[in-house]
Amino acid sequence: MSLRGTLRSAARAATLAVLAATALVAVPQSASAGGCSALGCGNVTNNTPVTMHTTVGLGSSKAKDRCDVWNNNGSLEDPWGYNWAYMKCTQVSLGRDQKRGGNGVDVDAFTFNTRSYLVLHNGTQDPVGKGVWTKIRDYHAVRCVEKRGSLECTVS
Repeated sequence: MSLRGTLRSAARAATLAVLAATALVAVPQSASAGGCSALGCGNVTNNTPVTMHTTVGLGSSKAKDRCDVWNNNGSLEDPWGYNWAYMKCTQVSLGRDQKRGGNGVDVDAFTFNTRSYLVLHNGTQDPVGKGVWTKIRDYHAVRCVEKRGSLECTVS
């Protein structure tokens, strides 16, 4: 094989390698067991003295519990967010100063079963009743705190 043919083969191999690597990064991977996407994994941090609940399997036919979700479409902006659904889920407790989500675990929704709370997102405030679930997207990070006796969850 000539030098020109060798260089052409090497260039073709390098191009294929770059295309394959780009496809792995650019194309969202199929959902893992946690349901994370290429955008990340939803996660929730509970910095309140109150136990809250999260779910990673919202809508799963194998779930054993039910979640009453006020924003089933995942929107947190009024008035588009109000899309009620009563969905199967598995509720998991999250105690004080605990975090769930990330590293392959995608939290789909959260609630406080014993207290109402505020959801803060992009300058909006949504009051949510106790036991009512807030759905989050894969790229959302939630941090809940207690301020002046109220529970506030900031979604970023």
